[in-house]
Amino acid sequence: MNTCPFTAMADQISDICAKTFQKIQPDGSCCLRTFHTPLVANLEGEPETYASLTDQYRRGLFAEPGNYPVTA
Repeated sequence: MNTCPFTAMADQISDICAKTFQKIQPDGSCCLRTFHTPLVANLEGEPETYASLTDQYRRGLFAEPGNYPVTA
């Protein structure tokens, strides 16, 4: 079974965000984000659809094995 190599990294990023972004104050107000008001990220990658993917998940982009360059 293939595991996603980004799971641990995503968990770390989630933990950092939970500790630093949009903390709710005791009075119910919310402070501004730590770094800047609009949170902007540009990610480039190339997800791979494995040949071993089970039939129930073979839909749309995942129907055939392959690599797909993406920018998000």
